[in-house]
Amino acid sequence: MKSVPPIHQLPAPFRLKRLLPVVLLLSAILASLYVAQHWYQHASQRIEQESRETVGVLMRQLQDILSERLVLDNLSQAKARLSATALHPRINTLILADEQHQVIFANRYLWQGQDAARVSGYRPREADEAMGRDQHRIELNEAGTVLSGYFPLVLDLTHGSLRGLKRGTLYVEFDMTAPLAAARSEAVEESLKTGALAVLGALLLSLLLDLWVTRRLQRISAAARRLGEGHLNERIGMAGDDEIATLARQFDETAASLARKQDALQQADAQLQEHVQFMHTLIEAIPSPLFYKDAQGRYVGCNEAFLTYLGKERHELLGKSVYDLAPKELADIYAAADRQLFDNPGKQVYESQACYADGSKHDVIYNKATFMDAEGRVAGLVGVMVDITERKRQEEELRLAAKVFDTSNEAFLVTDADNNIRSVNRAFCETTGYSAEEVLGRNPRLLSSGHHDKTFYRQMWEALNSQGYWQGEIYDRRKSGEIYPKWTRINVVKDDQGRVVNHVAVFSDISDRKALEERLQFLAQHDHLTGLPNRNLLRLRLEQAVESAMERGAGGINPVALLLLDLDHFKTINDSLGHHAGDQLLRTVVKRLKNILRESSTLCRQGGDEFLIVLPQAQDLARVSRAAETVLAALATPFEVDGHPLSITGSIGISLAPDDGSDFDTLLKKADTALVHAKQSGRNAYRFFTEAMNVSTLERLTLQQRLHQALERQELVLYYQPQLDLASGRVVGVEALLRWRTPEGLVPPGKFIPLAEETGLIVPMGAWVIQEACRQARTWLDAGLPPMTMAVNLSALQFHRDNLLITVGDALSAASLPAASLELELTESILIQDAEATLATLKAMNAMGVLLSIDDFGTGYSSLAYLKRFTVDKLKIDQSFVRDITSDGDSAAIVRAVVQMASSLKLKTIAEGVETESQAAALRATGCDEVQGYLYARPMPAAECEAYLRGKA
Repeated sequence: MKSVPPIHQLPAPFRLKRLLPVVLLLSAILASLYVAQHWYQHASQRIEQESRETVGVLMRQLQDILSERLVLDNLSQAKARLSATALHPRINTLILADEQHQVIFANRYLWQGQDAARVSGYRPREADEAMGRDQHRIELNEAGTVLSGYFPLVLDLTHGSLRGLKRGTLYVEFDMTAPLAAARSEAVEESLKTGALAVLGALLLSLLLDLWVTRRLQRISAAARRLGEGHLNERIGMAGDDEIATLARQFDETAASLARKQDALQQADAQLQEHVQFMHTLIEAIPSPLFYKDAQGRYVGCNEAFLTYLGKERHELLGKSVYDLAPKELADIYAAADRQLFDNPGKQVYESQACYADGSKHDVIYNKATFMDAEGRVAGLVGVMVDITERKRQEEELRLAAKVFDTSNEAFLVTDADNNIRSVNRAFCETTGYSAEEVLGRNPRLLSSGHHDKTFYRQMWEALNSQGYWQGEIYDRRKSGEIYPKWTRINVVKDDQGRVVNHVAVFSDISDRKALEERLQFLAQHDHLTGLPNRNLLRLRLEQAVESAMERGAGGINPVALLLLDLDHFKTINDSLGHHAGDQLLRTVVKRLKNILRESSTLCRQGGDEFLIVLPQAQDLARVSRAAETVLAALATPFEVDGHPLSITGSIGISLAPDDGSDFDTLLKKADTALVHAKQSGRNAYRFFTEAMNVSTLERLTLQQRLHQALERQELVLYYQPQLDLASGRVVGVEALLRWRTPEGLVPPGKFIPLAEETGLIVPMGAWVIQEACRQARTWLDAGLPPMTMAVNLSALQFHRDNLLITVGDALSAASLPAASLELELTESILIQDAEATLATLKAMNAMGVLLSIDDFGTGYSSLAYLKRFTVDKLKIDQSFVRDITSDGDSAAIVRAVVQMASSLKLKTIAEGVETESQAAALRATGCDEVQGYLYARPMPAAECEAYLRGKA
């Protein structure tokens, strides 16, 4: 509870000496205002009542007079009476109105005949109500200064100027402003008189109170102030028998009593201070954090150790609860424990956590006990914290170590200083096959395999004695007698005096790891499909062979040969029979090649269908050639894969060290160049690398780079070769043939077409050919030439990679060319790749109306099966058969068979490469439908071909 400040400390306006006169003065003012208001209110009510009575008397007299005069039809006397009444000084308005509220008479002449409501405060509704009830009505306006009265007149006039008038209303406005003003003046006068008397009385009363009360109270206040400042000998000594004097005497008695008690307290305080100092010293001497709380759980003290734990000053602790000092989850635990202890006074021990000043949490044990007050009630508790974090950490480490020791996948073996086994774990028993009982107390040499000699063990003990540890690979023996490798680390354990007390060995069985390493080493150097050495291992062996040959080269170096073997058309087998069949074929090829190669040779699979063969000490080119021929001959014998007989060939490129290079990359590059030439020579062949080959390769790379720019530079053009009906000699179509015109001249098709196939450029080039051929066909139609077919060759790459249907559709649409005017020539290899997708594309072409023909029929995988499945329109007989038709009976027979087969299938035939009349006659005899060749016309540019066509038209 807050103490009341002494009088001298109160603000000046609130001191009794000043406050009392102000209060009395305000009371006098309020009394005078009350008198004025009450006087005026009473006077205004009186004036209003008198005015109502006056109006009522005047108007009732006027009613009687008017009724009498109007009945007698003496209107002039009635108006005279009205005028006389209107002269009353407090009547502002006097109106006589008829039933329609029209003015019959008014105290203002101009109002005669007007609507009463328009010229005054007259309200028709109140007038009707007064007439309807036949009672007068008097009302006071909102300002309270004017009385409005409605007095009904009931007449029954049967003659005179007002004949027919039944009823009327007498309206009056009676002004009370003047009497009310006089009443206000009187009220002010009375208020001033009353106020003056009240002020005078207040001043006199204030003076008396100041002399008799205020000054005496000030003496008491001053004495109380000094007493509060510690002057216990202060006395007032006031005489008298009134209340204030009695209060002063009681004050003097209290001051004397306080002085006596102060002396006693000073003596007790000295004793208490001595006791408190002893307790404080005792508490601070306790090393553990100590605290004590009151019965509400608020901290009332602690030692320095507790403040250090909290990281707070003492004043920050006192009066606080656990929720002010600890995280909520811990404060909940502390508070619950305190409540339990207060409910069951005595001692309490429990384990919990404490949040230290640095934010870390420690494990602690709390020892608490309650203490009582003088009445035997629980006054609070005292508690001591014991930090057990380190102890628990050590216990946990021991538990973890024991768990790791027993559950570790690595085997543990612990011996004493004399190297006798004292402890082993589960992994040791599982690894060695011995139980713990079988090995405890024995020497670890019972595990020895005999694989290591005495030197090995001597070096191990030397490392243990000098470095305190040893690690390495050891071969040991299991209980079953099996010898196995293990990786072991042995540590020496010493006591504080440096004496050896234990040896700890940790080891693991590495049998699986070593087997895996060997397997990985094998896989890193061998092909996973065939088991052959891979490129990395072959590189090592080749370079070792070259290095060995160079070292023995004093009397002439025997060359080392590198053969790069590629299986011809292997992709066709993969695409037609599947990769499983291809893999099986590769394994069979490897088996056959191993049988024909010497043991000193190295066979390697480089990837896909490519193999590398290293022939060390090849001695001469003839021996290398025989080896290459042997390889090709081995491949010539058909293979059987999944019940299918397969015939394959191979192409081989050969480089020699040191003539062509001495490192693997150089030799491989040159063998690859030689392989390209072997393929270009017709495949199923081998070629040695020569410098001329290298030059040819460089020319090929240059040609490839220029070919990339041919479309952009518009260097590609189409030549056209006419196709004629063999019987009539009429031109029935032309074949569009791609040519490459460079600034240096035309590049032969046989030189750039295969390159375009290899690089994929054939796809955009083929799309351009279709677009240009359709455009030219449309141009010739528009020029008036007869309709004919435009034949365009398709490559297999273009057929399967390009969106061919869109390309053809766009070309026909752009040229507005009928689909039947376009004929697409397909090779047999296109038809046997991805047959289902090919069939879908061909059906779509048939639906569009595009004609289809098979080019070079009879030179590939000719089969009636795909002719039955795929709807085509024409077979094109290869020029190799046409060339020998007059000299080779087999060629003539093949041509006849193709023509007869096509006729039976309702297909047309066209022979290409016709150069002589005898060839044309022989074809005519077989029934062939169409021909093309140099006998009739060579391929020509568009302008020359158009002239030729016009000459034939």
